[in-house]
Amino acid sequence: MGHSERAVGSRLAAAGHAAVAACGTSGIPATGARLDGVQMLRGVAAMLVVLHHAIGTALTHGFGFQSLAPITLGGAGVDLFFVISGFIIDYTAGRGDARDRSASTFLRRRVVRLVPLYWTLTLAAFALSVLLGAAVNTRPEPSTLAYSMAFLPEPAADGGARYVIPMAWSLTYEWMFYLLYALCLPLTAGHRLAAMTALLGGAALVGTVVQPDAPLLRDLVNPINLEFLLGIACAVLWRRGVRIGTAACAAVIVAALLALWPWREANLEGFTRVLAIGLPLAAMVWAVVLVRPVTRSGAAVAVAAPFVRLGDLSYSLYLSHFFALAAYARLHRVLVARIALPAWLEWLLMLGLCVAIAELCFRAIEQPWQRRLSGARSPA
Repeated sequence: MGHSERAVGSRLAAAGHAAVAACGTSGIPATGARLDGVQMLRGVAAMLVVLHHAIGTALTHGFGFQSLAPITLGGAGVDLFFVISGFIIDYTAGRGDARDRSASTFLRRRVVRLVPLYWTLTLAAFALSVLLGAAVNTRPEPSTLAYSMAFLPEPAADGGARYVIPMAWSLTYEWMFYLLYALCLPLTAGHRLAAMTALLGGAALVGTVVQPDAPLLRDLVNPINLEFLLGIACAVLWRRGVRIGTAACAAVIVAALLALWPWREANLEGFTRVLAIGLPLAAMVWAVVLVRPVTRSGAAVAVAAPFVRLGDLSYSLYLSHFFALAAYARLHRVLVARIALPAWLEWLLMLGLCVAIAELCFRAIEQPWQRRLSGARSPA
């Protein structure tokens, strides 16, 4: 699943990881409170990516709903992650004392947040590929492991890029954003947005003229990076006190869904993808973030709870569903196919396995490491 998965990711993100939610759930709480609205968006983003890859798994192994084959909109989960990441990073910037606002502290917290789970699963995937040999579809080289551990794409002979965990390509984009943002961190909030716009917008414009061969440089000039800016803009609006009512929130979400629907079978790239996919998703994020808080009933809390939990699991779900789908494909071949289960039940089992393994990774790896390294219960 090495370069083939990367190719899918490249198509989907103009090059295949940590927000269609009910707007009445919550606005973003005061500083230090849990961001339940954003957690719900993260959960939806992760499930979109899982569904996208699950469709590929089902079609490859001859089960599932064949009519889903042309649907590519699940790949927009990555675009949604990028918008959310831009918002979260800028929303949390500047809190605390001067030490908390330093670039070194910011990058250390990003390392604590992303590295332990990713390194653990990358090493596990590499070890499995070595131990199982021909029984798996990927056999990465040691060089691929070295590149992957550094969150870098390994150049492939066909011009593409390789990662041990194919979905890790989006983390390269995340880290480029973090490094650029760290440079701009000493600036005021408004100046940060202007500086980041100049850096990422300038890089995207350069990419329209100069099309580099190196995968990392291609990533740097990819217009999809502009989706981080849409998230930063949301944080700026929040700080300036912009708020909307629940009716407006609902209207924005419906309008965004209608805008996305025509592109459900399209493989968009470049600025076209940012405009057709990134902008509607950003509008959803803005609506959920900026909606005025409302009183929530017990029923509303109960409905929201599973989506909030998926948000908690989103990073583990994004990275671990690679293992879950591979495991289910083998389970299907040796057992499930002989039982001839209905397609809907196969999908339920497959997605349930993805969530179950994500829960295991969260409890056994991600959460303990977060507590050990930072003492934080719920890092951004």
